[in-house]
Amino acid sequence: MLLFFAKYGNHLKMWDIRNGIEQITLSGHTGPISAAVLKPDGMRVVSASKDNTLGVWDIISGKLLYFLSGHTGPVNSVALTPDGILAVSASDDHTLRVWDVVTGKSLRILSGHAGPVGLVTTAMDGTLAVSTSDDQTLGVWDIQTGKLIHIFSGHTSPISSLAVTPDGTRVVSASKEMIGVWDLVAGKLLFMFSTGHPLPIKSVLVTLDGTRMISVPQQGVMKVWDLTSCQELILQPLNFHALFQERYL
Repeated sequence: MLLFFAKYGNHLKMWDIRNGIEQITLSGHTGPISAAVLKPDGMRVVSASKDNTLGVWDIISGKLLYFLSGHTGPVNSVALTPDGILAVSASDDHTLRVWDVVTGKSLRILSGHAGPVGLVTTAMDGTLAVSTSDDQTLGVWDIQTGKLIHIFSGHTSPISSLAVTPDGTRVVSASKEMIGVWDLVAGKLLFMFSTGHPLPIKSVLVTLDGTRMISVPQQGVMKVWDLTSCQELILQPLNFHALFQERYL
């Protein structure tokens, strides 16, 4: 079944996108839902909420399986490892947490950011997590040990989006009209450049082959860039509101 999730305050709604019919509403959070991610097997969804918890849901029955509790501030983002076993959450309490989605247990706390943690994503091999913080830095973490491997500094405004390349060697981050490209192996900045977007970047995407990235502003023209040289390749006029974030195209 093809499904689509959308946040409605404290609830998640699910539709069959083939016919647009609402299938189920997932209710249980006491605060607004900030993010949700579907497990690769399509059987469960993990939600992050401003009520300081995450929820794990069975999407067939709509039943809440359990809450993941431990954060002391709103949970802003959640990402899964590609096998769907571990979840990594980012919170206003300045930490990330690693959870076992199967058992609902908290495995480890990732500490090192000096401000609230806004975004988190994982590498395709499931070994690394990359986070963003209100302190305008990115953190690179070993998911299995909880060790902070790198802190990347260079942005001068809040980071709005990030994406790890499929091979796990680079991460791309966006803030206002700027894009940063970072080497995850060497732990250094490769490029920081202005996209020329008149409005802030909403999303940055990486192609599946890892050769190109796409910057999507809040409204207006998205741009395509060579990921090695950071030279602009294509201009595609498209007027729209960038509503969704996807890791790869």
